[in-house]
Amino acid sequence: MRRHELLPEPPETRVPLIISWPDRFKAGVNADGLVELTDLAPTLCDIAGIDPGWTHGQSLLPILTGNVDPDHHHDYVRCAFYDVLDTNVNAGRPSPPPSYGTMYRTDRHKFCVYHGNPYGEIYDLRVDPDKHDNLWEDAGSQSLKSDLLKASFDDSITIHDPGSTRIGRF
Repeated sequence: MRRHELLPEPPETRVPLIISWPDRFKAGVNADGLVELTDLAPTLCDIAGIDPGWTHGQSLLPILTGNVDPDHHHDYVRCAFYDVLDTNVNAGRPSPPPSYGTMYRTDRHKFCVYHGNPYGEIYDLRVDPDKHDNLWEDAGSQSLKSDLLKASFDDSITIHDPGSTRIGRF
């Protein structure tokens, strides 16, 4: 399964964004940090002076005003998709049933899990930016695989609304 990318680069991880407000934002900033579409609502709320309440997005305003490093916003982004498996992946064997796929991406690694299936993808984006060498089954990458799986699983809880504020012991 090496040398085959099943899940293409999700469109919501490579969205061009151009924002201009000459009197407020720093001109000429080109930010290469990981951002998510969920960062737009908190950014607009921040600009308007409105508390967005709970959200897992983060305001881009500090980047736009030049107050922080534009090349680092999130340590990772995570996306989930349904029916993601390429029907040709099994080379003549029956196609797998539709599957959920989760992509967890850092500045260094792209990690994809196809839930309910025994395969996935790991790419080292510094060594292999074009994603040709899938490290999923590589014996030397199993510790990395375990670390990324745990990080993705741990993050899965952070995307859920924590619910109302507790006002009592139970």
